[in-house]
Order: sequence, then C-alpha cells, then structure tokens
Amino acid sequence: MTRPTTLRWLGLALLAACGGSATVASTETTADAVAIEAPAPEPDPTAYLPADTYLLVEVDVARLRTSPYYPMVVEALKATDEIDAQREDLLHTLAERTSRIWFAGVPTAPGRGGDLGCIIVQGDYDPGQPEAALRQMVPNPEDLQQTEVAGHMALESRGGMMAQLTERAWIIGPPDRVKPLLLDPPGNFAAASDPAWAQARQWLPADAGITLVALGTDALRYDMAHESPMDDATAAHLRAAGVAFDAADGLDVAGMVLMDDGAVAESVVQWVDATLAQLAQNMIVSMLSLGPILESVDARAEGTVAGARLHVADGEVRRLLGMLPNMLAQ
Repeated sequence: MTRPTTLRWLGLALLAACGGSATVASTETTADAVAIEAPAPEPDPTAYLPADTYLLVEVDVARLRTSPYYPMVVEALKATDEIDAQREDLLHTLAERTSRIWFAGVPTAPGRGGDLGCIIVQGDYDPGQPEAALRQMVPNPEDLQQTEVAGHMALESRGGMMAQLTERAWIIGPPDRVKPLLLDPPGNFAAASDPAWAQARQWLPADAGITLVALGTDALRYDMAHESPMDDATAAHLRAAGVAFDAADGLDVAGMVLMDDGAVAESVVQWVDATLAQLAQNMIVSMLSLGPILESVDARAEGTVAGARLHVADGEVRRLLGMLPNMLAQ
C-alpha cells in the first residue's frame, strides 16, 4: 500500500463493543442469588501479526489522548487544509474510540529492506461503524467487496483489505498478506523471542505512548544503512534497536541501538554527539531556539548499547506546539 492509502485504511479499523452474560439461580429455601459469569478473555489480536515481523510499532492511543498536549495537536491539525472537514471529523471520532494500534514491519526481497506488513487496530466502536467509516474514506467505495475468510468478515478492494479479528480488533493490509494470517494465525513472531529483542524492549520505558522495537535482521541493517545516516560498516554490527516517545508531562524520548561490540557502541555515541553539535549551528534550529533542547540530549554507551535520552519541559513543548499551525501551513 502507498502511504496515503495506508492512512485511509488505518482510520477505519474499528468494531462493535462486546457485552457480558449473566445467569440467575434460585431455590425455595434461600434468597435468590445472582451468579455473574465472567466474560471469556478477549483473544490477543497480536496473535495475527506476521511470523516474519522484525519491526513492531505499538501506539497506545488511549494513553496519548490523556496527554495535556493532545487537544493542541488536534486543533493544529484541524487548522490545515490537508483533509476536508467531514473526513477530519470522522478520523477524530475514530481516534477517540481507538485504544491501541500495532504496525508490523516485514522483510521484502532478500538483501533488501522492509515494508509494512499489516496494521492491527483495537478499540471500542459502535456496531457497523468501521464498515461505514471505510466507505466514507476510500476514493471509490463502490469497489469495496464484502467477503468472509476463515469466519472473519472482511471488506476488500484493489490493494487493500480490512478484516475483523475479534470483537474489538481489526487488521488492515494488502490482501496477499492479510488472508494467510486469517487462515492460519501465527500466534507469535520469531523476533519477539530473540534475546536481543528482549534487551532492547527492557531498555526502553515500560509505559510510553509510542514504542518501536526492531531486531537486527538483514532487513533492519539494510534500512539503517540506506534510510539513516548510519553507514554500512556500523549497521553490520546492529543486533536490535528501539525508540520510545511519551508526552504525559513534557516530552520524553528514549532511543537505543544494541551492537555486537562495545567499541562500536561507543563510536555511535561519538557520532551522535558530533551530529548534535552540527545541528546546533543550523539556521532553522537557531530560529526555533532548539539549541538548549539539543544540548540536553544525554547520549552514552552502556556496554554494547548506545543510548540517548531527552526530556523537553512542559513549557517548551507548549511553545513549540504553539508554532505547529504555522509550520503545517507552510
């Protein structure tokens, strides 16, 4: 899927909320007693993530909505003309109902990088709301075909599919990716069992609005060598990477790369420090008064981990968000 198509489909993966059940038992000699049957646990939607997932982004939408900056971001986005008012209101409604989103990165051809394998969205939606929203968002709703795959209701058009996984979760992605997952859910993905993945996840904060963890596969090394400033020689030592963002009180950012050599990790930190020093001289950085923020980045090597942490105070976050409408309008 292209990026615009992905964004359209992302806003539509929703579904009906579920209810519990109860039974009532009584006798002639005792007061009526009501035994409430505990609802069955909801199936874990991540069981449908592709088995070859090597990169996973998890967005805790419910947590992000509690951020004091959430209303400011919403208003800034509404001030742009990137999307018409009706669709804008629809996406905002979906965001209010969504609790969590997972983006799965999967490898493409051998010796190449990765691509988006699927998106899983979980939330509490009105009955029929996901389907209705999808029909409002896609350019040609008449192309949507309702089908069923392994007992899962799905809507499909050229290049995209949205299917219901559980009572609260939907999956979105290319049909050739989604259909096999519906027919035979992997249950887990191999990367999550790798010690390097666990080490990267443990280094990051336990609770964050957005978390990214990636295993140092050939696909990640290719991505880092071709899509980031990291060179091929350094990327060859990469075992895992992770990034986390949170905005509960100010902005907190944590990022790390796990290397197979402590000396390489130290060289990554040195490169980060040098890059930050160069950025401090940038004209745009100067105009936005970002110098103090760059200076507060704490980058250091801890064994084979090169990590960096940053905290931006509440007042500074509000100052920058105040500039957001004008920046988006550029």
